[in-house]
Amino acid sequence: MLKKSLRLVSEREIARVAKVGWRKTLGSVKVFFLSEKVLKMTVVVPSQVSKKATRRNRIKRLARETFRLSLTKLPVGYWLIKPQSGSFDLTYENWQSFWQEIIKLVPKNNFDTRPPAHKGLAKNSFTRP
Repeated sequence: MLKKSLRLVSEREIARVAKVGWRKTLGSVKVFFLSEKVLKMTVVVPSQVSKKATRRNRIKRLARETFRLSLTKLPVGYWLIKPQSGSFDLTYENWQSFWQEIIKLVPKNNFDTRPPAHKGLAKNSFTRP
């Protein structure tokens, strides 16, 4: 089970990750990543993937568990995982290989995708809060 301290639960933060974060689609899964000081993750499975909650919950459990096992390899930041139609066919092994592929693709420094803290500042002239 994923610790509470590793869960991204704020709707505001989830919306920010989806809006300004790095994004990539691998197969039937969209990944959003925003570099931050802490490592947090959430899985959002829309009802279009499956009308049955048990299938959606299984997707969430598999994604969270393989995320937990990959913690030491992942860059620190906020992760938003959004499976699309066809994701209920993914197995545990598929999710493991998914995270290995994401680790290779995610940028090491994602700060360039964040908007400037102040309108008058240059794009790279902000610091971490």
